[in-house]
Amino acid sequence: MKISIFSIVKNEHEMCAGAWDSVKDADELIIVDTGSTDDTVEIAKTYTDNVSYFKWIDDFAAAKNFAMEKCTGDWVMGLDADCRLEEGGIEKMRKAIDEHGKDHDVINVTLVSADSPGNAHIMPKIFRNDGSIKYSGAIHESVNKLGYGNGEVKINYYYGPSHKLDPDRNMRILEKETKKHPNNPRWKYYLAREYYYINNWETALSLFSEYIKISKFKAEKGDAYLLTSKCLFQLSRGDEARSHCLKAIEINPDHEEALRFMADLHYEPWKRKWLQFAEIAENRGVLFVVNRA
Repeated sequence: MKISIFSIVKNEHEMCAGAWDSVKDADELIIVDTGSTDDTVEIAKTYTDNVSYFKWIDDFAAAKNFAMEKCTGDWVMGLDADCRLEEGGIEKMRKAIDEHGKDHDVINVTLVSADSPGNAHIMPKIFRNDGSIKYSGAIHESVNKLGYGNGEVKINYYYGPSHKLDPDRNMRILEKETKKHPNNPRWKYYLAREYYYINNWETALSLFSEYIKISKFKAEKGDAYLLTSKCLFQLSRGDEARSHCLKAIEINPDHEEALRFMADLHYEPWKRKWLQFAEIAENRGVLFVVNRA
């Protein structure tokens, strides 16, 4: 079994070596540069002869599909420069493929925030390289097949300094995609999150409200209700905040973060009751997990 790792990079000289060191046991490393002006390409060439160039067009899916086409392994996985595969991760990949690869073309991994270790989510990252797996979406890109498993392989991700070189990138791409596809709930959801991150509660609230009306993806919709509740709380609309948080819990009563926020929205004795529910929550089916020690 041959495993290929591919990386899409731009101005990642501070982070890329750590990423590529973590996959040194892979059979092949494919690196695609999208316009670095630092020494990222020079560093890349010390790790592999397979360094290619792709003109950046504000489209992560296009860049990743380009990179995957260059992979010659039986299975492939993408690794960003600000990510690190766990120690022994390649062997874990081989084990996961041996166990699940006969029946599945896509295997999930667990992404863990290195800066906030409690934050983790499961996503499809390990693919059979038969040409059937393709990325779509200019940002927050996804593949055309569902992943299998609970994420036995773990990847730690950081917030690399290269993000500061183009801080408006995500917002720019999402604004463009939302205008291009006004009825696509996915773009509204992620654009709303971007406004939420910069504390623009009114705009985030408006976009989440539009998203909720058209979404059918329960895990994502539950997260949208929770973030809507948090926006409403920031806008001193407590009753509405409680109502929307309850809707998040109705979608998934196992959502620990929603249960804890519901506790924050109440006084005793109800605060304690909601915290008791949160203590036994297991976060099954939750899109983004915030664990607490």
